[in-house]
Amino acid sequence: MWDWDNDLRDHSPPEPDWEGIAEQFRHLPLDAKTIAHIRAELAAARGYEAEIADEDIPKNIRGRLAGFSGLLSDIDRKYSEAEALLRQCPGASFSYADLQAGNVDWAALAGELQDNTRIRELVHKLGRAYIAEEKKRQCRIPQASKSEVHGMHRSDDLQRLLPSELLNLEDEVLEALFYARMLERNLLCYELSGTTLVDGEETETNRKRTGPVVACLDTSGSMDGQPMLKARALLLAVANILKQEQRSLHVLMFGASGELREYAMNDASRSAGLLQFLQQGFGGGTDFEMPLCRAFDIIETEDQYQKADVLMISDGDCHLSEAFVGHVNKRKQQLDCSIYSVLCAGARMEDQFSDEVVVL
Repeated sequence: MWDWDNDLRDHSPPEPDWEGIAEQFRHLPLDAKTIAHIRAELAAARGYEAEIADEDIPKNIRGRLAGFSGLLSDIDRKYSEAEALLRQCPGASFSYADLQAGNVDWAALAGELQDNTRIRELVHKLGRAYIAEEKKRQCRIPQASKSEVHGMHRSDDLQRLLPSELLNLEDEVLEALFYARMLERNLLCYELSGTTLVDGEETETNRKRTGPVVACLDTSGSMDGQPMLKARALLLAVANILKQEQRSLHVLMFGASGELREYAMNDASRSAGLLQFLQQGFGGGTDFEMPLCRAFDIIETEDQYQKADVLMISDGDCHLSEAFVGHVNKRKQQLDCSIYSVLCAGARMEDQFSDEVVVL
């Protein structure tokens, strides 16, 4: 049935854009809805391959179909590997291409995100700046009115007479009785009650949470392994919360003196890009002063980072000179910002500039 009337020799149909279709599936953001669509496509493709198994199909066409099925199968497998992480980062928009590019132990990263309660607690503390907003808004104020039947009562309200009372007006004798009962306010009438809502104004005070975050990530050699896994999990959790609350995140990756890379996560950025950025590192020594100076510059010069919190992530306490500690505290006061130091390894030690020290 492939070409029963030899029509394809004269009217060859255009070949599908196989590579274009494959690219669409590679870069499709993965979630429960899209993976269900991919699995349906995979089932249909395999069903079609089985249907044409005994047909005289050109080998290159069979190869294309097999390649397409293989790609969908790979996407399904990769989603299953990273499903736990994807469910914890809704809206992160990871695609198959993103998951392939990241050399990540997805199960370990998801486990750190799920089980580390200190990460969740810290994420909700960040961006402590609040702005009290007082505004007037239209409201609806109840006003007494009569709009619905509540029962019956005796009255002289002629507009709400029961029909049985009106029958008395048809008889001359009963008509006099009608007027006598009206004067006595003794006519049976519908009893109405209810309220009417009218527009008014009331004052409402909102507390709007702002507070972007500038994160400084130590990528020295001592951060390899479990400390870096915790750091990545923390930053993914921070990025997920800030994205939902439309707050900005700027990540400074640092090592020894002069080693600094930056990633700004805004409305157009995705967590997938952040995770790819976090695959880098310097692997040498550690200079804590350089990223702190850069963080203060960002808070001071960029409008979207005013009143930001600084998140210093390392595997040990920051060792700063006494003079620089004085400079840090002065800049904190000037910029009205806080510093959270996060230790991904080791024990907690007090320092002279952190507002809080957290051990993951």
